[in-house]
This record gives sequence, structure tokens and C-alpha cells, in this order.
Amino acid sequence: MSRDAAILARAILPLTGRCRVCSCGGDECSLPEGGRCVWMDGLRTLCSNPRCVMAAANAKKRRKREEKRSQKQAAHAEPFWMKRRREEMARKRRGRKTKGRAA
Repeated sequence: MSRDAAILARAILPLTGRCRVCSCGGDECSLPEGGRCVWMDGLRTLCSNPRCVMAAANAKKRRKREEKRSQKQAAHAEPFWMKRRREEMARKRRGRKTKGRAA
């Protein structure tokens, strides 16, 4: 299968019977040490090629890291009303400072 077809296969939902990394059908893929690859998951979307297994593991780590980062950002998110109140207080403080200087 061509490189473009492999990229397209990864962009779209993985098809059963096609590896989501290299887009092989299982019988076309040969392993570096010889022999044919086998399916590593029940949906038959990941073959046993070491490159594919490593890519899937890295993708899982990346998703976990991004999920953790988004949860952390959500925990630190400031409610709109709190931000508006803080800005109002800052405006009042600035107003008092300029009035004191002018007098």
C-alpha cells in the first residue's frame, strides 16, 4: 500500500482488518526477523510489526499527556465572573491612584 493511502487510513477511523499505523492487511506485512505479522488487538487494527506496536504505544502516551494537561488547565480556569470582578477592582484602584496625584 502506498504512503498516501497509509496516511489517509490513519486520518479516517481505523478499519477492521487494516493496521492503523502501516495500513497492512495482516498477510501483506512481513516482520524484520522474518515471518508474517499477526493482529495485536481484538478489533484487528494493530499488527505485530515492532514499528507499529511502538507507534501505538507512543500515541497512547501522547493522548494521556494531553488529557492530563487539559485537565490541569480546566482545574486552573478562572470563572468569568471572577475575572470580571478582579478587573473591576483593578480599575477602581487605578482610579484612586490617579485622583490622589491630581489633588
